[in-house]
Amino acid sequence: MVSQVPSRHVRPRVEKLLSRDKIELRRDFGTYSIDGKEISAKTFELINDALDSYLNEYCKKVGEYTYDIGEEMSRSVELYDCPIGKVGVTRAGAEYYDIIRVYVGNDGWKKAKEDALDELRHELERVEEGSEWYARFQEDIENIEKLPE
Repeated sequence: MVSQVPSRHVRPRVEKLLSRDKIELRRDFGTYSIDGKEISAKTFELINDALDSYLNEYCKKVGEYTYDIGEEMSRSVELYDCPIGKVGVTRAGAEYYDIIRVYVGNDGWKKAKEDALDELRHELERVEEGSEWYARFQEDIENIEKLPE
């Protein structure tokens, strides 16, 4: 969903939010938070929409990889070159939750990649070697490692 906020208002607000090294937006079974602090569903949507608008309008996407953990758990790693510098985003989503982590700074891309790789390595340990999921997770790890840092 694209924000309804005029773009001239989005950039300064989002850049202020992104002045931190890391941000975590979370929707978890009807509970919403930013960096562990509970917020309303409306605030969650406004922040998420403003972030997406900023990334799409002001930043250049330099890398992206989408993968799945299980049948209905989609994930992605997105790397952006923004006016404020490198921004790495990991997204995890399913029917009842969304987790969006944003990493900012010279190591923003690397941190986003490591976030995704840590999860995949954990999942790789939980599946049988030689299984379809094992092969998929290995391929996902290799493809994420190839993204720029």
